[in-house]
Amino acid sequence: HAAGIPVDGAYFKRDMDAYLPRNDDDEVSIPTYMRELSDFIDGHPDITAFFAVEFSIAKLTYMVLEEKGLEKEKALVYFDGFTGGPAPLSRRCLHVLQDQYQMGVAAMRSLAHIIRGESAPECEYVPYSFVEIEE
Repeated sequence: HAAGIPVDGAYFKRDMDAYLPRNDDDEVSIPTYMRELSDFIDGHPDITAFFAVEFSIAKLTYMVLEEKGLEKEKALVYFDGFTGGPAPLSRRCLHVLQDQYQMGVAAMRSLAHIIRGESAPECEYVPYSFVEIEE
């Protein structure tokens, strides 16, 4: 349960590489991922929104939804798109923009504590913002 809401693991697709593709050799994985996503979406017609942990997965998900004509019916939320980069995916998308610079600062601060033999904070808050994509 998350925040008192039951969570069904059947609604999770966990077998996608969050950093795809990175070179020309990886291009063959895109049709495979799209086919798997298509099958997943077909198998779960009751899902009304998708959450992607990374922009490339969100982009593939959006492409599959678009192929199925579902991009305006299904919402998409994703982490870490590119500000000033690729065009927004859709008016039905919500982008969670993390402060990646501050995440790096926090990681280095924790590493410095560990190197000095000190205890590092278990959790550190790094600001984020929601970017609602409008057409």
